[in-house]
Amino acid sequence: MLIKLIVCRVPSQHRERFARGQRRWSILSGAPGFLGQLGGWNRDDPSQAVIVGLWRSDGAYANFMADMHDPIFEGGEQPGSYDAISVTLWDQLCDMPGMTAAIPTAIRVSGLIRLARCELLPNRRDHFVRAQHTIWNPGMGACDGILAGAFTQSRDRDGPVHRAAAAVRGRERLCIADRIRGRHGPGLVRLGDPGDVAVRPENGR
Repeated sequence: MLIKLIVCRVPSQHRERFARGQRRWSILSGAPGFLGQLGGWNRDDPSQAVIVGLWRSDGAYANFMADMHDPIFEGGEQPGSYDAISVTLWDQLCDMPGMTAAIPTAIRVSGLIRLARCELLPNRRDHFVRAQHTIWNPGMGACDGILAGAFTQSRDRDGPVHRAAAAVRGRERLCIADRIRGRHGPGLVRLGDPGDVAVRPENGR
């Protein structure tokens, strides 16, 4: 699975315009290889719109970019509604356990998505990946309300590792952060520098 992460800086006067433009992307629901998309506002920085898109393969994503992306974008209200954008691609390393089979299903009913971006210390990637499998995955699986998640790696091999977890209610963010970190956190934090983003979805497809 290919994950596309889009982060836009949206001035307050353009929030409604940006949101209306984002709804136009519902056209993607019939695109071959498109697994789903969720977008919302960063709870800690309301000027930041975060969109997570899921694709079955590189080929499906490449076809979308070649044939569909520009007509959808140019025909909507989003051009000119933001003053900065970041687009990054991520490869899934493994599923993360939860109440549903996988994250494409979870984002359709999720009330919150939490992104944990971890900049790893030199030569600690393998250690961090093992910790994900042995500590974080079992810990998240024990949290009520966690639907599913994905553990991903930036296409830049020297770039960050990423966790994305879809939760039913906002309080589940505390379940992940407090319950798991309280038991195992000090050792994990030393492996990297995590930065969390909690996004309240406005539209999921």
